[in-house]
Amino acid sequence: MNVKFFFVSALMLFVFTACEGETTRTWTVQNNSSSTIYVTSATYAGSSTSDSVLANQSQIIATDVLDEGTDSEGIPSEEFSSFSVSNSSGVSTTKSYQNVENWNSTIEQTKSTPATFEHQYIFTVTDADF
Repeated sequence: MNVKFFFVSALMLFVFTACEGETTRTWTVQNNSSSTIYVTSATYAGSSTSDSVLANQSQIIATDVLDEGTDSEGIPSEEFSSFSVSNSSGVSTTKSYQNVENWNSTIEQTKSTPATFEHQYIFTVTDADF
């Protein structure tokens, strides 16, 4: 009886831990303009950033990890309570971070058991966006 209980308990533990997984999400600003840009953002989780991004460079502005593995794309802008991009002249971009089409999203499954995913959201800025 004890051996059967141990086997069933071990099997249940394996099944529950194998099903959890995680999802790492990363938000990046890619500066394809000809000058330095300035990014200011705040997330609903309470983190904020104020970064300069050199021309033809990128900068991670937020990351988080979910306690479940999911391949659901989500809406990139929902992470932010505020988000602004301006150029060195102080002109704000006309490109809305709230428009899903302005984000390039990729999802990669890095492990199948437990299901582990990496989501990357890239907001690209060019000279034409100012």
